[in-house]
Amino acid sequence: MRSNFLKLNDDKIELLIISSKQMQSKVRFPGLKIGDCTVEQNSCARNLGVIIDSTLSLDNHVSTAAWIDYSVCKTYTAARLITRKSMREHITPVLKELHWLPVRLRIVFKLIMFVYKSIHGLSPVYLQELTALYQPGRTLRSANKLQLAVPPTSRTTYGDRTFRKAGATLWNALPIDVRGSEDVNTFRSKLKTILFKRAYD
Repeated sequence: MRSNFLKLNDDKIELLIISSKQMQSKVRFPGLKIGDCTVEQNSCARNLGVIIDSTLSLDNHVSTAAWIDYSVCKTYTAARLITRKSMREHITPVLKELHWLPVRLRIVFKLIMFVYKSIHGLSPVYLQELTALYQPGRTLRSANKLQLAVPPTSRTTYGDRTFRKAGATLWNALPIDVRGSEDVNTFRSKLKTILFKRAYD
């Protein structure tokens, strides 16, 4: 790194060892030394806004739910202010009027957008490495439908929630004409239309 005039940012480097709860008591790691910097093991780390703990239980992330609920509340309050709706009115028609997705589908929208950008080389390399097109052993109709390989997971408690698994599953469920969109703006528009219909139809 020195030869390239680079230096690690001590405040942003985090070391996290992931294992089962049973194995955590057996894991002893003195820290990772990189040059003059020693990175100590943490019990949790933040990545893409998600707080990941050493057992992938997401307990630490769930503990921030109050802040998330506050943000959602602000969004819904803003929606009511824009439309001049009463707080007593149900939020779903208000969101529909503004053409806003519910929070749950906004998360799905962002995840699938990451997948599209990863396939087309528009995302960070580490995300691109987590997406792989499905390659059948023999020529099948699905071979040219831009389907992603869905990795098997042995631990459904957190394996199904990984970007590799959840992203591929959601992507493969999209219509072929949406997956084959030639540019990101067209894909974004088609995806939002699909999710909007799913939320309000």
